[in-house]
Amino acid sequence: MSQRSRSLSAGGRRRVARQSAGLALAGAFFTFAPIGFLMQLLGDQPGGIPSGLLGAAVSGLISIGWASSFMFSLRLLPLVILFQVFVPPAAFYYLGRWGWLDIGPELSSAHTRLGLCLLSAASMVIGYVLAIMFTRRIESVAARAQAELDLAGQIHRALVPTIRRCEHGLMIIGRSEASSEMGGDLIDVVVRADRVDVYLADVAGHGVKAGVVMGMVKSAVRMAERGSDDLAELVSAVNHVLEEITEPSMFVTFAALRFERAGPSGGWRVHHVVAGHPPLLLHRAASGEVEELGPTSMPLGVDPVERFTPGTVRSDIGDTFVLYTDGLTETADPGGHMFGVEALKAAVRVALRGRSTRPDAALEHVLSAVRAHGPQSDDRTLLLVRVEDNPAVA
Repeated sequence: MSQRSRSLSAGGRRRVARQSAGLALAGAFFTFAPIGFLMQLLGDQPGGIPSGLLGAAVSGLISIGWASSFMFSLRLLPLVILFQVFVPPAAFYYLGRWGWLDIGPELSSAHTRLGLCLLSAASMVIGYVLAIMFTRRIESVAARAQAELDLAGQIHRALVPTIRRCEHGLMIIGRSEASSEMGGDLIDVVVRADRVDVYLADVAGHGVKAGVVMGMVKSAVRMAERGSDDLAELVSAVNHVLEEITEPSMFVTFAALRFERAGPSGGWRVHHVVAGHPPLLLHRAASGEVEELGPTSMPLGVDPVERFTPGTVRSDIGDTFVLYTDGLTETADPGGHMFGVEALKAAVRVALRGRSTRPDAALEHVLSAVRAHGPQSDDRTLLLVRVEDNPAVA
């Protein structure tokens, strides 16, 4: 979106807010103005129409003051109270002394009462109409906002669908749970004839803004996949793109796994890049232990000349790679204690106990452990890649 488009959008929102506030204040004025008319009916002899109009104006202005205090700033309250205490007596005293309250035709007591009642009723009707207009405007704005949020949710589900794939002997299961309608986490799989690439990204922040950047990351990765067969070059290309098009405060933690056939002996050679992301986990089926594949570089979008050097590990049948975002490990319980990496590793060990454990059941077990620890406050994403086959070179 261009700067002009953003400015127009922001200007439109401010205009709608001003119009809505104007309707609310006008509605308050005419709703409470009848108090001024009715006050003139309390005595044995009603006050005149000019006195009723003055009382209505004062009552309406006082209501605007109180409404403004609670709508905009409570600091206005002292001024409103001073106005309410001193202005009405002074206004009636001086305007009466100058004869302004005697302007107009002389009416009988009955006609004066009728006139004050009619003015009071008219003011109530106007206040009611303005209140309805304000309510409908708010409902319209809320409906548009909800429609935009629903669209954002649809876009997020299209960009980050649940993954359940079996590619070249690898079972890949992944799910991203956004903390709002649109999240900033990304999981993706790119399959080639001789390799499988698995990505996970976490954009700083969450919500629609992070979701837009997440879409950029997915596009940049897919384009870089077409232009380079080297994992380090691919990540560098994505880093350059993000550094150029995102705000200075925006960055992306990124993790990539590239599965390649290891050679005549079989097995998989797995290259990994962890750019500012929490360490990846590797569950070894033979021993039941969980290894950490730690960060190898800074996040993407920070330094355009950052070097991304992949690490390499070997994997065998039954080994499972676990990619996750900090929305899991930073989930806090009511006491403020975070779930943490060690608890995640323990949940992974339990979930993957036994070679017959299905990856989707393991994923659900880990997510359930996190949910049981505390409520969601950030996007949660988990992706498992289990080696189901031990390929040899064809």
